[in-house]
Amino acid sequence: MNRIVFERLVAEALEALPERFREKLDNVVVVVEDWPDRETMRLAGVRSPLELLGFYHGVPQTKRTHSYGLVPPDKISIYRRPIEMR
Repeated sequence: MNRIVFERLVAEALEALPERFREKLDNVVVVVEDWPDRETMRLAGVRSPLELLGFYHGVPQTKRTHSYGLVPPDKISIYRRPIEMR
């Protein structure tokens, strides 16, 4: 599957989420990447890039304090190649 088709499927999946979940994605950017980088694999505790399909980079909402704000968006990375190989 080419990247454009994959990105469209990711966008459609996000749009299909119930509103209560979509509203949690305020200040979160979702990106498609081919593979996770070594640092992300280390943080996730995996050895093979095939083990990691996606990763949340940021501060979980349950860990945010009242002073959380005016920060760059958190990021959800979706890893295309490991997903396609499943």
